[in-house]
Amino acid sequence: MHKAFNCEVPKEALQAAADELVEAAKDKTVMVVAIAGGYQMRSNPVYADYARRLLGERKENTLSAAAMEALAIIAYKQPITQADIESLRGKNSTGVLATLMEKNLIKIMGRAKDPGHAYLYGTTKEFLKLFGINALTDMPKIIDAKEYEESGMESARH
Repeated sequence: MHKAFNCEVPKEALQAAADELVEAAKDKTVMVVAIAGGYQMRSNPVYADYARRLLGERKENTLSAAAMEALAIIAYKQPITQADIESLRGKNSTGVLATLMEKNLIKIMGRAKDPGHAYLYGTTKEFLKLFGINALTDMPKIIDAKEYEESGMESARH
């Protein structure tokens, strides 16, 4: 953000101003949201129905269940090799990885140090933008099956 303004204002002052703008606009029709290490203006979800009617329905660029599955694995386990993804999914992931790369949701982050030097995959800023996440640390926590049962969420589904 500091580079964008190309000025002598300290980074801390710009950050404080941005935080103030986010706070001031949080209940407005158009909000300012911290996403992928930057900021975006987004319509308030409260007014989503009005916006859809005004702008018309647009076709969502959806991901297949297989792509979502692989993307979730990559997001939580990155950097990760294709072999590790396939081990967790139990399926070949070549096509899914190609699709995710094509959509710029994942990228090659380097190579593994083990024999074969397989590619290591990780998510991109486009992934953060698509899911409205500012940083990977903002992703929901993974809970194990025991925690799931103890939380009562399982009985709420039935």
